[in-house]
Amino acid sequence: MILFLLAANTKGRWWLGVRSIEEARSADLVRVAEGEGVALEVRNGRYWGLCPFHNEKTPSFTINTEANTFYCFGCGAHGDAIDFVRKIRPELERFDAAVEWLAAQERAAAPPETASEEVVAAVDVGLLRACVSRVADAYARALVAPENGAARLYLRSRGVSARTAGAFGVGVASQSVDGDATTLEAAGLVFPGTRRDRLAGRLVLPIRDARGDTLGFGSRSLSPDDARPKYVNSPTTPIFAKRDALFGLDLAAPHIREADEVVLVEGYFDVLALHDVGLRNVVGVLGTGVGFSQIEKAARFCDSRRVVLALDADKAGIEAVSRLCTHVIPSLADRAGLDVRVARVVGFKDASDFVFDRKVVRGITPDDDIRDEFQRIVVDAAIPWHKHNHLTAFHHGDAKVIPDLAAASSSFLERR
Repeated sequence: MILFLLAANTKGRWWLGVRSIEEARSADLVRVAEGEGVALEVRNGRYWGLCPFHNEKTPSFTINTEANTFYCFGCGAHGDAIDFVRKIRPELERFDAAVEWLAAQERAAAPPETASEEVVAAVDVGLLRACVSRVADAYARALVAPENGAARLYLRSRGVSARTAGAFGVGVASQSVDGDATTLEAAGLVFPGTRRDRLAGRLVLPIRDARGDTLGFGSRSLSPDDARPKYVNSPTTPIFAKRDALFGLDLAAPHIREADEVVLVEGYFDVLALHDVGLRNVVGVLGTGVGFSQIEKAARFCDSRRVVLALDADKAGIEAVSRLCTHVIPSLADRAGLDVRVARVVGFKDASDFVFDRKVVRGITPDDDIRDEFQRIVVDAAIPWHKHNHLTAFHHGDAKVIPDLAAASSSFLERR
């Protein structure tokens, strides 16, 4: 891994951190330009203003927020944020000076993670729902755009069909979001005080309620250069709380009623993979921090109140199930009338890897065969929650502990 870049010019040599250069290049060019006195307005998805590099009466200077670059149709000036400050500030003409200044500005301008109480209070919940729904539609449309081929390729690499991606509204987030700034901020779609999309450049997965209304989003990085966590969710807002959310609930609800049981998996791609092969009474809990409210919410859709926990077979997933069976379920399951069971996807990290192995690696067809096998060896083999902690230390039958992940296929782990 290259940690530093040695740059040189006629005035000497200096070391520049690659991270600083990345920070400088990714600096919000709209904010930088406005900070230098350029008045901008949005037209057709771009920012326009009078060029600061030559005299003009009609705006010909434009900023493309997708690429974070500028171009003047009058004088031809163009470039990224570094080029802009080198051109507009004589004291920052040197590349290293511009990078250091921009990186410092970007760190100082790092926004708070969530909207202020005042901003949230100023926006009606109905407006928040409408705003999130509109943005979800825009994300979904972006998935089929020519420039987002990498996102489509990634979905194919995970075995997710275009049909399933469309049903779940999978999309791609751009660098900025159009709409009322206050509403966007209150909805958790942009960083406070900016129009920078929180999920910019990432694959996004709408998290909907049982009626199909989008409340928030999950996301996954598409680039190895993305310094953010691999998975990022929307922050808590008046209409979204991760601790109560279930991914895929709207599509799963009728199938939960039909099957009279619900399968809770950990990740987005577990839900997508199982849905793709026809097992559709499945919802995702957005990580290992599964709470009783999520379990109880999922159980509302079946008369049996049967919930099958099929979390990941890694250390975090196993510990999450043990925690639930030790501290959460004992005091609440009987009171809520729940039939909670614990399943294991033996030999694989999760349901997504199981489906990938059967569908892509082994080429098993039709999909119904994969669905039926998962139902038989995972869901139907689930054990009652109160037996879980007595059996996890042994390797007997259905209760055997998942094999060490080091023995699992490295290709599976790399795909995640």
